[in-house]
Amino acid sequence: MEPEYMLVDQVWRGQNQQILLAMEHEHQANVNEFLDKAISHLIDLRAKAKIGIFYPYLGDEKTLTDNISARILHRAISIPIPNEEYLIILGFATKKQKHAAILFKAYFLNHHGERTGFRDQILM
Repeated sequence: MEPEYMLVDQVWRGQNQQILLAMEHEHQANVNEFLDKAISHLIDLRAKAKIGIFYPYLGDEKTLTDNISARILHRAISIPIPNEEYLIILGFATKKQKHAAILFKAYFLNHHGERTGFRDQILM
């Protein structure tokens, strides 16, 4: 048993109280913690749109994104929820013009964990 398992940071509900959008925002250094806690919460929650904002180490980016896609695909095979969409935003400390900045990388994924888009932007 896992007490308080399905806690996420924010949900937006529609007229009939269905969850339209769920958001999870975490700052953890360990990739397994991201996957086992924050990502699992988003995947298990029923919502049309899901946003995860995370701050991993730059070297963990590929491992994290590959595992998120694989976990979404595995869930889609066992419990399909068509038209579900994910936005995974990863933030990394960097510099721009010698000033501290954050590099944000946004991965858009469909309900099978397939990448449907990508954007990146540096914010001062």
